Amino acid sequence: MIKVLLSLSLLLFGTFTNLSALTQYSIASSELRLESAQSHLSGNPNQMAFYSKGLVCSSCAIGLRIHVEKLDGIDRNKLDDGMLLDAKNQLLIVAFEQGFVPNIQEIIRAIDRAGYETTHYYRTIDEVVQIQSF
Repeated sequence: MIKVLLSLSLLLFGTFTNLSALTQYSIASSELRLESAQSHLSGNPNQMAFYSKGLVCSSCAIGLRIHVEKLDGIDRNKLDDGMLLDAKNQLLIVAFEQGFVPNIQEIIRAIDRAGYETTHYYRTIDEVVQIQSF
């Protein structure tokens, strides 16, 4: 019985230790977010970055991936299966197939279904990364 209790204690301690080790980020400023978007999107005209309010840890990737990967036109050969999560700057970067015109409202709905709010996104227009609001 003591061995069982000791094993359970070690298991619980290890679980809580791992949970506390998850990287958590504070909310990035709009300036830092823009710099990050510029860094990700420069030279990548088929990618867009979406501000995802509440995206502050690596675990957030699960819900966003589940909903966004269902969308048409994602280039799964780019980034990490078509997506990259920049939790430090609350950005979801999505790569689209060459020539595909993404439906912004569908992307926003997918992000919303994952439990995050997006108020703007970044895209390259004439080789300049610009903020687009809704």
